[in-house]
Amino acid sequence: MLNNGFISQTYLKLVISKIKNEMIKNSIEGIRMFFQDVKTYVDKNSDKEEYSLEEYIDDFIISYVGTFFNFNSISDSVNNFKLYADSLKEKPIGTLVALHYSDEVSSEVKGKNFGYTAVQLARKENVRWAFLTNGLIWRIYDVQSVSPYETYLEINLTDVLFAKTDMNEDAKAFSLFCQAKSYFSVTSEVKSQIEIHFENSEKEMEKLENVLKGKIEQIVTDISYGFIQSIGKEQYSELERRKIFEDSIILLYRMLFIQYAESRSLFPMENETYVKQSFESLAQSARDLYNSGDLVNYVDSYSLWRKLDILRGYINSGWDDIDMKAYNGGLFDNEYHEILNGYSISDSYFAEVLCGLSFVKDKNDGFKDRIEFKDLSVRSLGSLYEGLLEFNLFIAEEELVRRSSKGKVVYIPTSETTVKQTERNSIISKGKIYLSQDALERKETGSYYTPEDVVNYIIENTVGKKLEEIRSQFNQLLKNEQSRLLTAINFSETQAIHNSIDQNVHEFIQKNILTLSVLDNSMGSGHFLVNTTHYIANFIMDLVHSTEWESEYLNGDLSYWKIQVVSHCIFGIDINPLALHLGKLSLWLVSAAKNKPLSFMDHHLKVGNSLIGIDKRKVQQQINDWMNGEYDIFTASYNSVIENILNKYNLISQMPEETRDQVHAKKDLYDEINSEVDLLKKKFNVYLGMLQIDGKVHDETFLKLLNYNDSEFDINLDVYEEYLLHAQQQQYFHWDLEFPDIMENGGFDIVIGNPPYVVVTDTKPYRQSITQTLQTNNLYSYMMERALKHSKGEGYFGVIVPISSVAGKTMIPLQKHLLSSMSKLYISNYSTRPSKLFQKVEQRLSIIMGTKAIDNKSEVELYTTSYMKWYSHERKQLFTEMLKYSRCYIEIVTDGIIPKLGNVIENNIFQKIKSVKNNLASITDNDGEIYLYYHGTPRYWNKAMDYVPGFYSEKQGHKQSTEYKTLSFSDELKKSVFGCIVNSALFYWWWNVVSDCRHLTKRDVMDFSFNWDSLSLEMINNLSNVFNELMDNFKTNKKQLIMNLGGNLGQVTLDSVDHQLSKPIIDKIDGFIAEYYGLNEEELSFIINYDYRFRMGEEGNENE
Repeated sequence: MLNNGFISQTYLKLVISKIKNEMIKNSIEGIRMFFQDVKTYVDKNSDKEEYSLEEYIDDFIISYVGTFFNFNSISDSVNNFKLYADSLKEKPIGTLVALHYSDEVSSEVKGKNFGYTAVQLARKENVRWAFLTNGLIWRIYDVQSVSPYETYLEINLTDVLFAKTDMNEDAKAFSLFCQAKSYFSVTSEVKSQIEIHFENSEKEMEKLENVLKGKIEQIVTDISYGFIQSIGKEQYSELERRKIFEDSIILLYRMLFIQYAESRSLFPMENETYVKQSFESLAQSARDLYNSGDLVNYVDSYSLWRKLDILRGYINSGWDDIDMKAYNGGLFDNEYHEILNGYSISDSYFAEVLCGLSFVKDKNDGFKDRIEFKDLSVRSLGSLYEGLLEFNLFIAEEELVRRSSKGKVVYIPTSETTVKQTERNSIISKGKIYLSQDALERKETGSYYTPEDVVNYIIENTVGKKLEEIRSQFNQLLKNEQSRLLTAINFSETQAIHNSIDQNVHEFIQKNILTLSVLDNSMGSGHFLVNTTHYIANFIMDLVHSTEWESEYLNGDLSYWKIQVVSHCIFGIDINPLALHLGKLSLWLVSAAKNKPLSFMDHHLKVGNSLIGIDKRKVQQQINDWMNGEYDIFTASYNSVIENILNKYNLISQMPEETRDQVHAKKDLYDEINSEVDLLKKKFNVYLGMLQIDGKVHDETFLKLLNYNDSEFDINLDVYEEYLLHAQQQQYFHWDLEFPDIMENGGFDIVIGNPPYVVVTDTKPYRQSITQTLQTNNLYSYMMERALKHSKGEGYFGVIVPISSVAGKTMIPLQKHLLSSMSKLYISNYSTRPSKLFQKVEQRLSIIMGTKAIDNKSEVELYTTSYMKWYSHERKQLFTEMLKYSRCYIEIVTDGIIPKLGNVIENNIFQKIKSVKNNLASITDNDGEIYLYYHGTPRYWNKAMDYVPGFYSEKQGHKQSTEYKTLSFSDELKKSVFGCIVNSALFYWWWNVVSDCRHLTKRDVMDFSFNWDSLSLEMINNLSNVFNELMDNFKTNKKQLIMNLGGNLGQVTLDSVDHQLSKPIIDKIDGFIAEYYGLNEEELSFIINYDYRFRMGEEGNENE
């Protein structure tokens, strides 16, 4: 049995272990009899022509499959079937491709890649499960997987059927996954066995993730401490501590890669020689040593470290004795890692590190059960490590206690506080290691690991849109090419045309797909880039297999194309070198192939602050101004360097990566590029350094610098040293020099990602680079500006950012920039209740996608959604069924507000309200003595009252809650009308459309369109009466809540209103208001029922 990411291996073992032989014996005996008949038939007819596929299926497969599934043949096909769980055959649960018994299920040859055929058939029939069998071997593919051709369970019944062995794991797995009863459910509300299995599988994988997440910081700490003990110094500088921390993380990455590779048999786990040297064997030795309780006697022993280092050497350089090729790529090379290259960790420390990474502790504090790394997906890496990467390593100078409070962890000297009994396990002894952003405080970061469905949605609508453009070109090419087959007169000519078409398809892929550039300029763990790799490689598979004949010119193996995509199409930037290494690791894990070296990615994945750099055009313009246009000294020298560099980039893109030497050749050529561009980088650094430090560029000094060669620059280094040091500290990133091949070609085709949501308090470092959005004071808007700047015209763009990006005055510069830079712009908006996109983060979000304009002259086509809300059980339908876009016309967009409108009705209501001149502010009076109190942070109900709701604090006594804001009026009727509007469902809808959906600000209230003068006396009286009715109802239905708010309030008692009981009165208000704004019956019905299932459900019965 081969479980290739299909289901949790831990869960699969567990559920199979519960199946008794007698439970499945009868069904397996039936299959045995069937195959004995097949064997007898084949033996008797061995001297005849081969038993044909049609005969095999007609005589055997149909009755065989019919034992376990109800099925229908798919028209025009001998061997394709729809499978059903019930005899009525109303809805298929999967499809089956039946093969001849001699066919290899695992074949990846073009024309015989049966896995591809099976997945495509399931997609065509819109089912999740794709079955494939030759009778003896079964595969089940999960079509919903991000990599469906590689996500399967393979069940081999050969031993059970012919050797008559006991019921093995394959037979038990067959009984679980290849029988109709597993997929049957009485109704759509009742889960099938297969659904339950996969839910439990997800829980098991989540449990593994949580186990590793809970210990990963301690493992890094233990590694670092082991190095410190080996180094043996008393004091460490900040730089030394940083090197120890970074190399500890690199070591962790290496061990993770090895375990991942061994669990998936990328390394030769079938070879006894390798197994003895394997990480699995090393971990078992460490477990035996740790569980012996004798670690203290191994302080001077380094056997575990030496064994791992020998394995590292084999992986990095290859192992000829067992024909294991090198998997270098840089991950296992110690050349640039001072600590890993110079120091070891003794067994007394390293044993626990190895055990912690490989086993789970039992109740006796020993390590027993192995962690199943086969269950750890590449996407799990981000959630495990991304937060850890922003830390530094510290050594406690005195005893500290660790405390958590309000999203922060603080480290307090025990000499300055009283340590509670419950904090004894949080003590950090003097000389011990801890991880934090600074020595005394550790904060939550602004980076959030992006959920899988969000990543895929953005990729489908950016990368996917670009690929669909390419598909239309390809279809036309193929149509023209295949027309030649109509004139072929014999097999030889047909074969020649087949070969020609295959060669043209290969050239098309090279020219149109492997030249695409996809960038994540805050790549983190590489989640977006990993899924993009899958997406593009799957698309290439469609093109490769667009014709049915076998081919020696086109590679039908998905793993080959993933390597090509990673090498050619994937680009990333991150300010943190450890994040970059993690991104590389993720991409290596997803593209690693057996006995193939790891891809060279240094020229595509870069470290630096992508927000701080200078463009060549600015330098060029400045010099031209100095020279009065007489002689362009800059362009001549720049172009001579760049032209040579571009030629070398072109060579790199064409170089193969089949062997270790070929990968090294790429690296050597890239080293040449770096050497040649280094002087230009220094000159750019000095230019920007002068601007940042001195506020201007010193023309004479810089013009002299421009003419320097390397040696002249070094001679005069003291003149520029301050600027170069500043550049290093700020991590300058000059896009024209880092990606010259992309920039010279107009920019990136696609930019995607999840930029950090971090407030900028000092904008000075960004002033030369961020020209459009500087005043927004947030990194995410800066990242968006830079991404758009370096995108091609008609290139695709997609990010997920806070909803304040489209609803907030501080983001007006960003909104203007988006509207002026894009030709098409799609904005979808997401709530945090009742469910949220990021499960552990209270963050209202927008996904912003679109196409960059070629110029800024045409008006953008803007499409928006409503403010999306959903229950957790609806998450799978959120992006596929629930999300709807509506054209939002630019004339209704105002400063600070891109309205969240998802259909024609919402657009019409919005425009009717906006057509009313004047606003609610016009009926207030700051000097008035009639008051209205509204709640500033509503959820499902806006609250406006003419009395102060009760609020009592045990520390401050009776007072007005700070959540309630006060408005003044000089007229009772105006107060009542104002109160009606704010309490209405119409205003609640409006607030959802225009605000950040968290705060009900004075601006939100005052800006609502309203004209008192156009209100009839009858309408005024009606609204006044119903407002009084609502206030009476609030007072009748109020209840007191007691809660502990802590801080300077302590326990409080407050009045709360159940708005659900007031809904009929609020509906009456909306009826009157709808008449005023000219809403028709359909529009009124929409408003009254807006968010009804949330407002009137359990979630809507909210407390203050």
